[in-house]
Amino acid sequence: MKAEPTPGTDPRRPSPLWTFGLFRNELVTTFRRWRTLALLAVLAGVPILVGVAVKIETGDGASGGGGGGG
Repeated sequence: MKAEPTPGTDPRRPSPLWTFGLFRNELVTTFRRWRTLALLAVLAGVPILVGVAVKIETGDGASGGGGGGG
């Protein structure tokens, strides 16, 4: 004999706790990979490199005229 589901629940729908556990497991698996961490480090370094390049290009970093652009 098959058990009847409790009224108001859908037996095909997983519980939210199961979904969060699966999500947590995927995050842990992803961030344990060295290539993911290396890529995140590279992506974090891009704005720093852009800032350094702008600082070097503008000389003392002051805005205003006197540049060689035209």
